[in-house]
Amino acid sequence: MSKLPRSQGPQSRPQAMTGSGVPNPTAAQSSQATTRRGDDGPPPVGAPALDPAPDSAPPSIPSAAHSEASLVNHARPAFSAILTGHVIAKRYEVLGVLGEGGMGIVYRCRDQATGDHVAIKRVIPPEGKLAKEYIQWFYKEARALASLEHPGIVHARDFGQLDDGTPYLAMELVTGPSLHDLNVARLSWPLIWSIVDQILSALAQAHSRGVVHGDLKPSNVIVSEKSGAPPQVHILDFGLAWLRVDPHDERLDGEKSMDFAPHAGAGTPGYMAPEQIQHEMHHVCGATDLYSLACVLFKMLSGNSPFSGDPDELLKLHAYRPPPKLEVAVDAPAGVIDFVNRLLAKRPWDRFEYSAEARRAWQPLKPQGDIAPSLWQFPPNVRSKKPVPATRASDDPGSSSGLAPGPERAPGLLGIRPSPLVGRHEVRQRLRAIADEVIAGTGPSHRLVILLGPAGVGKSRIGEWLFETIHEEGRMVPLEARYRRVRGSLDGMLGAVTKYFNFEHTDRSTIENSLMARWAVRKDDRNMRAWVAGTGEWLRPSPPGGGHVGPSGIRFALDSADIRRQVTRFALRRIANKRPLLFLLDDLHHAAANTFEGLERIHETEKDQPILMVATVRAEDVQLGTPAAELLRKLRESLAGEVIEIDPMDRDTTCELLHASLPLDDEAANEAAKRSRGFPLFALQQLHAWANEGSMNFVDGSYRVPSDILAMRPRTTAELWDARVRAVPLEHRMAADAVSTLGIDIRRPVLHALLTALGIPPDGAIVSLQNAELILPRGPGRYSWPHALLQEHLFRRLTKRPDAKKIFIAAANALKRHALANTRRIVRQRVLNLLYAKEADEAARVSFQFIEQAWNGAREPAATLADLDLLSGRLSGRSHALENRWRAESLRHVGRMDEAKGHAEGACAIFEKLDDRPNTAHCLRLLGNIASNLGRSDEAIKLVGRAHQIFTEIDDTLGLAQCELVVGEIQHLLGNYPEAREVTEYGERHFASLEQALGRGQCLLLLSWIENSEGAAERSRRLTLEAQAEFEQAGYRLGLAQTTASLAHIEHRLNNYYSAERQARESLALFSSLRSLRGQAASQRLLAMVHMDTDTLGPAEKAANEALRLHSEMGDPWGEVESKLLLAQIALAARDTKRATQLLTNVRQIPVEEPEPRQHYLLTKAWLLFESKKVAQAFEAMEAASGVFSHMAQAGDHTPHLLRRLARFTWPRQQAERISAWRTLLDERAKQQDD
Repeated sequence: MSKLPRSQGPQSRPQAMTGSGVPNPTAAQSSQATTRRGDDGPPPVGAPALDPAPDSAPPSIPSAAHSEASLVNHARPAFSAILTGHVIAKRYEVLGVLGEGGMGIVYRCRDQATGDHVAIKRVIPPEGKLAKEYIQWFYKEARALASLEHPGIVHARDFGQLDDGTPYLAMELVTGPSLHDLNVARLSWPLIWSIVDQILSALAQAHSRGVVHGDLKPSNVIVSEKSGAPPQVHILDFGLAWLRVDPHDERLDGEKSMDFAPHAGAGTPGYMAPEQIQHEMHHVCGATDLYSLACVLFKMLSGNSPFSGDPDELLKLHAYRPPPKLEVAVDAPAGVIDFVNRLLAKRPWDRFEYSAEARRAWQPLKPQGDIAPSLWQFPPNVRSKKPVPATRASDDPGSSSGLAPGPERAPGLLGIRPSPLVGRHEVRQRLRAIADEVIAGTGPSHRLVILLGPAGVGKSRIGEWLFETIHEEGRMVPLEARYRRVRGSLDGMLGAVTKYFNFEHTDRSTIENSLMARWAVRKDDRNMRAWVAGTGEWLRPSPPGGGHVGPSGIRFALDSADIRRQVTRFALRRIANKRPLLFLLDDLHHAAANTFEGLERIHETEKDQPILMVATVRAEDVQLGTPAAELLRKLRESLAGEVIEIDPMDRDTTCELLHASLPLDDEAANEAAKRSRGFPLFALQQLHAWANEGSMNFVDGSYRVPSDILAMRPRTTAELWDARVRAVPLEHRMAADAVSTLGIDIRRPVLHALLTALGIPPDGAIVSLQNAELILPRGPGRYSWPHALLQEHLFRRLTKRPDAKKIFIAAANALKRHALANTRRIVRQRVLNLLYAKEADEAARVSFQFIEQAWNGAREPAATLADLDLLSGRLSGRSHALENRWRAESLRHVGRMDEAKGHAEGACAIFEKLDDRPNTAHCLRLLGNIASNLGRSDEAIKLVGRAHQIFTEIDDTLGLAQCELVVGEIQHLLGNYPEAREVTEYGERHFASLEQALGRGQCLLLLSWIENSEGAAERSRRLTLEAQAEFEQAGYRLGLAQTTASLAHIEHRLNNYYSAERQARESLALFSSLRSLRGQAASQRLLAMVHMDTDTLGPAEKAANEALRLHSEMGDPWGEVESKLLLAQIALAARDTKRATQLLTNVRQIPVEEPEPRQHYLLTKAWLLFESKKVAQAFEAMEAASGVFSHMAQAGDHTPHLLRRLARFTWPRQQAERISAWRTLLDERAKQQDD
């Protein structure tokens, strides 16, 4: 039987329908329970969406079922009438009608194969475009039910399509009144408690499988009475269910997964959660059903609904009005009120996240002691009644065409339910035990388990089982990260977090608003708003042309791998919310090296966060010596990981798997098990292959495969994909291979340009590709792959074509038309295509052009190094020199100075030989930068001077500005402030003329430091704030941290110690998040000065020691001297002259060029000499300190504070006046207002 058409589902529901528009499939204790409308309040709201994507091809039909094809056309076929006695699908004998609605009918039937009574729901779509939408709803309901197996949820038994084109769903037949009927009388507390407990248990499983009911209300809950015992609850009608995941595995049948569009704003007024009413689709989750349950429980406890009114009034009240006070009318514990109120919270994150959490909170309210059997009884007027009698005599069935099953393809539930998990008991027990240890906090806080085995052995299914189990129990937060050979936009931890928040189809502004609400971020909390902006940038990067400023009000650039990882860890901590985390890392062997680095960093930095990592790894991909094997080995060693080898199953277990998938006869099951060699994937693929070829027949209660078919080899998935290519018209077949060059995010303008360049009529070819289901429409002008492996398969085909080079070059050119053409991802795709075309120099040109543009904005040295690695070993001559130049730039930024110097010198030599003056100048400027970082200022000035001369001669404004910034930094460090100011102002004007915000911001920040060094604190503040604005425009996080530190220095200079300490700690946090050792060291030194100047010596010593450690780690002599001087001053304040002497002796042995540490040294020496009663020598040191700079108004950042301390001593009058005059000069200069 055919699968239903797959396309995007409807956006809402017809207003005249209840639930799915078809009555609940229950045995009718009265016809009222199944046919009545509006008993629970007004009917569901919403209207079907009518607009298919304008560029979509006609829906493709994965079988020869002409009746199904007719359903997606506007003309509705004449559907066959069904009367009592007819047999549906040659299996289900109709006994009567349980109820009917505007969308279909539910029949009471007898399954002739088993003798069981079942409910058959048959959808009858209306005429016109809505036919396709109705089928989508029905198909989604079937898939939701097929994925669940819980006593509290009605079971799906069979699914198919009739010859007349109507789909049907066979379900378990349950009897009993609905909660709507029970609500006419007051129920006992034990009865209420048991009903709610069972509903919570059922919802926990549904939510763990990605199913949100979406329309939970009294009439959708059937309660079956059991004599002297708690009743049995069944949740029905998943017609409005939200499927957050599709469990279909494309590897089984080569078919695409469904892309279920949510029912925006659909549901029943009176039971809809605020997020449903407000169309906040990204907030619909398990907590949405809990709100509906609270409305149900409110009525059971009080006899009234939370709100009353017409449908529009109800929607407004539930969306915005606080819940009314619950007046409990039954004998229930007092705690039930708080429980209901929590479930009625307006925001889903203020309820329980997991139904299991709500169920645990419900347990303390359980009735205590023995419960009288009478308390389980229903009121007499709502007891179950006998089934509705047949509507016509069953011995006169009449006849009706079209009720035979349609051509079979994935019969029964095979094509819509997830693959069952059988066996594997030891593996499951071990995983369960490790998870319990992490939850209990016994053993290491971080655990790693690697499920290792060959492809198709079932590793991922075991991981999915653990994920679902943990989610259903609600004791850990599970996150699923998938890694594919061809990387997708939702791979890895980014995809895991995106799916957790349900942000797959959400724009950036909505993401930021949602996160600020979830995390309760105040408007005045700039730090948290920055984290929101960072998380938003990670989840939804800014478009080309500049950083995005969303509701957070902050522009955030992920300009390094460390920043990206810090944002990732922050988001994970917020998600965890003090709960253990489970990472399911599927196919981790496909992950890049930086993914493993990120996981190790999580292990290093999040010691107090319990985490269980379960990775699936394909044995073939991690053979000894491969890069993936080495990365996994290191990760395993870091976390003391455990490897569990997954072996093929034995034949009996394989047969058990096949029987659990479909009622298959033994002969077919044994043959499939034999051919699969115990690999579950291969066994199920063979089952689907027989089904897809129409080779399964349902006979006497089981599916059989003819003997002649069993003797043939079923087609593999690759062969099925090749069959799709052959279905493409010959003139369009090249397009099938060519499209594989465009990556995972295929845009129509790009595909159009590619096909045009290849001489293929684009519009017809795109339709052909869609009809063959090689690409899928994903919104206007966008396409994606049904499966990543399909792209790999087509790409391998392409590489074997004789005209592959032409196609790769055309693809590289076509990608320039992509809407994100200026992003790193698309540029890399262009570069890879050119490399496959063996056009390495052109690939280098494209890559270097992008890198140069990127470095004029937010810089990403780690990402740049990854870009360059694509070109490594492929270039020569000038291209190789450019590779070395950019590699040197990147290495300098990550602190690898010696390597950077080597690459820069090699590049410079080649450029000089080629007489490439611009690049020679850039290399000289870069070498000057490196020399300055290594403390060789004279050499640096000469190198940068040579570069500046070349840039002047060739009139290169950007080169001039970069050189002027470097020279300004060097002159500032040397204390030559007028020269530093002059050259930096030149650089600032040059950057401004180029509208280069990052460079201008760096110049302004340097100018602020110069002003502060000269004592002009207020002018320094103005320049710092200007620099901050430029960095915000560029999204340069390091610059923003530097401006925060600069403001802290200004407050310290003005003796505002509280403000200085607060901002110093803020800058320390920012630098730590950026993993900037230099910034952290500067912040620690500033904190040490603040504590020293306020006589809190313990914290001062701690901060100074940390600054010394960081500066020593970086090999920074300036920082070592300054930190040791602070420690000497702390020793003097503690009257420990011996230690102070030792430290000063040590400082004299460290050569420094800069005047600032020399001045601080002399003032500290003066303090020591005075404490040693050598007053005259102390004053000589003071005089020497005042002459270090060219003008006495110029001073080190700690000089005014040291002078204040020294002025407390008893000096001779003339010397005291001299010290006072110097202090006055510095203080007046600092307080002078900015002009």
